Amino acid sequence: MASIRSEVSSPQEFTIDEAIAEIGIGRYHHKRYVWLGGVAFSIAVSLYVAFIMMIKYVCMANEHMFWGFWIMSLVFVGFVSGSCVAGILCDKVGRQPVLISGVWLMAVNTILMAVTMDTIFSLYPWHVLLGFGIGLTEFTYVIVIAEFSTQTLRSLGIILSGVFYGIGGVFASIVTYLTINSQGWRFTILTCSVPILVVAVGVTTIPETPKYYCASNQPHRTVKLLQEIASENGTALPRGRLVATHIQDRGNVTEIFSSTHRKNTLLLMLLFFLTGFVYYSVWGMLPFVLQSGYCGLPSRNPKTICRFSGMVLMETIIITSSQLAFLPLVAFVANVFGRLAAQRGVATTMFLSALGANFCYRPVLFTATLFLLRGSSQSLGNILVLYTPEVYPTHIRAVSCGFVMAFSVVGGLVSSTIVWSVGYNISWELMFISITVCSAIGLFVTCLLDLETSRIDLLDGRDNLLDRRDNHESPSTSSHIFSNKNY
Repeated sequence: MASIRSEVSSPQEFTIDEAIAEIGIGRYHHKRYVWLGGVAFSIAVSLYVAFIMMIKYVCMANEHMFWGFWIMSLVFVGFVSGSCVAGILCDKVGRQPVLISGVWLMAVNTILMAVTMDTIFSLYPWHVLLGFGIGLTEFTYVIVIAEFSTQTLRSLGIILSGVFYGIGGVFASIVTYLTINSQGWRFTILTCSVPILVVAVGVTTIPETPKYYCASNQPHRTVKLLQEIASENGTALPRGRLVATHIQDRGNVTEIFSSTHRKNTLLLMLLFFLTGFVYYSVWGMLPFVLQSGYCGLPSRNPKTICRFSGMVLMETIIITSSQLAFLPLVAFVANVFGRLAAQRGVATTMFLSALGANFCYRPVLFTATLFLLRGSSQSLGNILVLYTPEVYPTHIRAVSCGFVMAFSVVGGLVSSTIVWSVGYNISWELMFISITVCSAIGLFVTCLLDLETSRIDLLDGRDNLLDRRDNHESPSTSSHIFSNKNY
């Protein structure tokens, strides 16, 4: 593996990372981070809305659960497509337009799903487009956080977005509990769409990242943006001149399989797939498990899932909120002990909780294992989302994240195929054995990753240039120096 170096500047020069570190985190960041957290909130609510639509159609039309799987699979197909497209577009046209387009697509399609659903066929386009919007935003907001943050606060910003995601799931659960049986499912979905619309308006205030401006040969805008951030935070840029690097071949997906990145790409693809399989298995099984008596609750007719009981829904909220309990500890470990230690620790918890679910027959113990399994799988996903942008340089960061993270949705599609197409005929014991096996493999894969990224700056084109010079290659890269006094 090629060595990874940080840029070293002379006393008269400074890099973007040095400028961001000098500026620090202040008022400018706090305003934008709220809206970026709102994006994570909106993604969770949108997924829950798609889940509600699937359940209501199956109940209203008295259809087999296979149709529920088919409807949810459309969301996942759109999700994968949007993620791959966003990866290419983010590196070629910028992070900002992709992020704004994705959030607005989620907001508009959430409303359309509520006002136009009369038959199953009317669900098809809205579910695909909703998934596409989620795919556009799922990792784009993470890259924006990473490229605006200092080295020490990168993990905190991204992990906190996981908190907003958990709050979004709890919000949607509570809205459903309070309104779906009394006001109807249309009112529930429209209520859920309100905060998504607010976030869609708010994200328009988020600018392009200085890293992208620099890589796309826009040094004037890079310095201007850095000066705006410094001014609002009450600080100043370092003295000297900005070292900027222009990469002509941005968003090239084949580069993530080059000798420099191949190992990490393949391992991350597998790890995202396994994590997605475990997370979406628990997510999809939860209503069935709680309603079927497997968790100690009285057995019910499958159609009673259409009318969520207070006990079942509150228990669902408790398990959904489990990820909130994990994140502070995960953020601490990721910052103090490193990304790899955090990955392995959470993967171990996920494996042990999956293993325990196979032997816990008492309701309290089984609910506790679901709590741990849901929280650990979500937390492992958060750490991987933090780790992946740090592995790749700026000019392929988005396309690599889009392609690699899409495999979590592929894992979700596989698990949903098993859960929703079989429904109540499934053997829960066999399903938990599958989850345990995937968790064990995931733990093994985390031990194969060996690149620690918690102590290095985000890579950009100049880092890549230095690596390639070591290998006697000749990339289409050019470096420039611009004085911040001129702009």
